[in-house]
Amino acid sequence: MFSKIMSLPSMQAGQGSCKEMNERAANFGVFGKGFTLAEVLISCGVMSLLFAALFGVFRGGASGFKSGQWQLQSQKKAQLFLTQLRELLEKANNAESYFSTGTPSVNPLPINVKTGFLNSVTALSESTGLLYFSVTTSYSAANPVIRTSEVRGTWAGVSLSAVKNNDGQGYRLVLTRSGTDTDHIRCGPPYTQSLAGPNFTAEPAARRVSIELEDVQSIGFSNVSPGTVEVTIVMSRNFGGNRIGTVRETVRAKFMNSDLSIAAISF
Repeated sequence: MFSKIMSLPSMQAGQGSCKEMNERAANFGVFGKGFTLAEVLISCGVMSLLFAALFGVFRGGASGFKSGQWQLQSQKKAQLFLTQLRELLEKANNAESYFSTGTPSVNPLPINVKTGFLNSVTALSESTGLLYFSVTTSYSAANPVIRTSEVRGTWAGVSLSAVKNNDGQGYRLVLTRSGTDTDHIRCGPPYTQSLAGPNFTAEPAARRVSIELEDVQSIGFSNVSPGTVEVTIVMSRNFGGNRIGTVRETVRAKFMNSDLSIAAISF
């Protein structure tokens, strides 16, 4: 019975169709041989180039993100630092003493700027002092006529120094207000309350203030007009891949005493 069924024309036609399909599949490689070694190597090379390109794009994006974050944070830090420096510069003054008889006595306390940084934004190349000045309160002698007692003056030195960063990139600025001469060691010769005179006392250590700013590459002080100084700071950091972040900030300070002089000296 089975042989009779298979001998039917419709079944024979079906067998022929299956045979033709197998031949066509073989011709199109459906059941053909696998990849050759050359094809595998070429595919791996193309995939490697693709992954390398994707990694480069990812790395560049990450570097750009880091650079942007650093610039934003550094700008805020620089503005805060320069605000503190401006407030101190605006308090800079000479040492003034007032007596019950006679004219007031004035001991000049100039603002000292390191040679090469006055009226020029200059790249830092070594750890050094950059700026020095004094902040005082006046002395008033006792006055028996109006029955006032003696009020001694106070003195504090303010110094700005550059110190090499620990990571070797740029410099760290250190701004210090202190009545202790050893706190201003980079702005030698030593500055003490003796500059103000015997009627002045150094500020106590409890009032010492010191702040820092990292990644500084250049700084300059410009005597823009009598009684006004402009301070410019340039910060920089290398993030690799030829990507360098840069921040430039400037502030102007107007002296409380317009007759203060600015002198360029060697620290």
